[in-house]
Amino acid sequence: MRSPNTLALSATLTLSATTLAQSCVQAPNESCATSLVFTTGDLPFNHADLLGCQNDLVDRPYFDVFFRYDCTTTAEHRLSACGTTGDSYMRLYADACSFLQSSFWVDDDDSCGELDPMITIELESGHSYWIELGAWRPDEHFPPNANDPYLLSVVIIEPCPADLDADSDVDFEDVLVFLVAFARQDPLADFFPDGSFDSLDVVDFLNAFAAGCP
Repeated sequence: MRSPNTLALSATLTLSATTLAQSCVQAPNESCATSLVFTTGDLPFNHADLLGCQNDLVDRPYFDVFFRYDCTTTAEHRLSACGTTGDSYMRLYADACSFLQSSFWVDDDDSCGELDPMITIELESGHSYWIELGAWRPDEHFPPNANDPYLLSVVIIEPCPADLDADSDVDFEDVLVFLVAFARQDPLADFFPDGSFDSLDVVDFLNAFAAGCP
């Protein structure tokens, strides 16, 4: 039997979610059936919008929104919600938007800094993948909540990411390109994909530069 404190907490969370949803505006990609569709040809994919109004699949993420990615190139991909308001959560399903019907699923909570998810995974050509993005918990004192803003980024991780001048080599010219992009706050220099430009980007670029090209 659950304790009175547990029951009170459960009731509080349920009430919070219900209260928030009452004044919520439905997201266009609120459910699996209305997923926002994009393909490899749309990469890099960057989308900013508002979370949904209810929990569409069991358990977290709450106030979820959905995307369907039709993959046409087998490659390592990075999916991130870096810079989303509050504590966000992400799940990726393969071949079906379902726990029971998907061929596999993975999730993440805090890989992008302290509160946002980032998944790095090889995705295969010819498959569709569903991304479910939302809040880690339905608590109005711990955003994101219903209709809070989010950011989603999906990119292919190139085998030689520090080759910014695309000459199949990493050298001083790539450093110059990075410095110019960094000064202009160009997304090209956002090596730590959180939408900001700071020492984390510099460290990640230097690591990629040291790794060179295969």
